[in-house]
Amino acid sequence: MNTIWGGWALFQALFTTSSIISKKCNVSVSIVAIRWVSDHDYTGAVVVAARMGISEYIEEGSKVFSFSLDASDMAMNQ
Repeated sequence: MNTIWGGWALFQALFTTSSIISKKCNVSVSIVAIRWVSDHDYTGAVVVAARMGISEYIEEGSKVFSFSLDASDMAMNQ
């Protein structure tokens, strides 16, 4: 899959960037990814899988609304 997307090096660069932003914003890498996808005008919805009965998923998922990506964050992902 990552070969189609751009290769291992590009995938690692994306993960490194997401990790830097996640530490800055005090959220997980997955929450940064959800925020990034949902911030685009062409995104109508983001589907997030969570297991029923696991309350920490709900708490973690709600963090997507606790921060926003600034211009420097968005520039890092380009």
